[in-house]
Amino acid sequence: MAPKRGDSRITILLIDDDAINRKAVLATLEIGGFKVLEASTSDEAIRIEVDFPRTIHVLISKQTMPDMSGRDLVNQLKELRPEMRVMLMSGCTDGDRPILKDGEYFIQNAVMPGAVVAKVNEILRRGLREGSTELFSARV
Repeated sequence: MAPKRGDSRITILLIDDDAINRKAVLATLEIGGFKVLEASTSDEAIRIEVDFPRTIHVLISKQTMPDMSGRDLVNQLKELRPEMRVMLMSGCTDGDRPILKDGEYFIQNAVMPGAVVAKVNEILRRGLREGSTELFSARV
């Protein structure tokens, strides 16, 4: 069964250097019931990933960061946690959307708050349909 809205077993790592946008997305996800780890830089995100002992289910990263591209950060973190789902955020228009790899998703900045929670739930449901059994397991 797919995780429901409000499932606090789901942990999300949110990376965005724009404090206003990061706090807005953070509040939306927390209201949606998720546990959220937040970072304002790629280095901070990497430290959080290394120190966090349990599963990080979804990584939400801004596509363009000043210290490292979102793509490079995703690639680095996915090496350590290949089961982690990925959603890239950007203010770009549909014509400028990033090229996504299998299992990656995209959402535009400044979307309606419910859209962020809905997209995370969609990502998690797809993971379950793909046969993942690791959704709630502790990090090994």
